[in-house]
Amino acid sequence: DRLERDGEWKDALRARYRELVGELVDRRVLSPQAGRTPGEFRTDVSDAAPQVIESFDAASRLFELAWYGRVETSSAENARFKEFAADVLARATTVRQLASVGADTDAVVDS
Repeated sequence: DRLERDGEWKDALRARYRELVGELVDRRVLSPQAGRTPGEFRTDVSDAAPQVIESFDAASRLFELAWYGRVETSSAENARFKEFAADVLARATTVRQLASVGADTDAVVDS
């Protein structure tokens, strides 16, 4: 939040990406190994939570373009990233919770 308030959009996006990855590690969607790449994260998300891969991929692309591609980043990219991240976290939680009680998650996710 502080980085966004200060207009440090690239650093803010990196912090938000780290936050998203950390939350997915806590939820056991991603492996907690250091030094993993966004591409490796995509593979893990695709395997563990395929219903959110499109939003995770979009969030990862915004991060990669800003950080590795050195593309100018503004409040617009940060806002889009937050939307994608919120979608990932909302739907990964729902499916994980439903799976833990034995519900038919395909029916719920597709509705």
